Amino acid sequence: MKTDQTIRGLAKGTTYQITRTVTDIPDGQTLSNAWLTIKRRTLDADADAKVSKSITEDSTLDIGIITNPSPPDGTAVIEFNIAASDWDAMNAGTLYFYGIKVKTSSDVVDIVETGTIILQPEIISATTD
Repeated sequence: MKTDQTIRGLAKGTTYQITRTVTDIPDGQTLSNAWLTIKRRTLDADADAKVSKSITEDSTLDIGIITNPSPPDGTAVIEFNIAASDWDAMNAGTLYFYGIKVKTSSDVVDIVETGTIILQPEIISATTD
């Protein structure tokens, strides 16, 4: 598990993709689920997360997806796609905490990564004609 990671340089109102490689998946198991939560406080309930994504190998690309979920080499890639509107509940310049968790086909749950994220202000807002 990677702890105390930092995601910086993201501007509020932009799309973003968080991609991680998950290693050491036990032989004969697949990666069945992955979750991303971004919270204001570490003790906030998951239901109160500012951003919450749940993906599987069958998820749609707008949410994210698990690729190579039953790898012969024990690795898989998880991809969370964050839409511009997903940041709406977050304030620029405020410290938030995030966590990425996965589950195997044998119901083994592991935390892959934890850390902090601070959004930059949105400089240019999108307009439509």
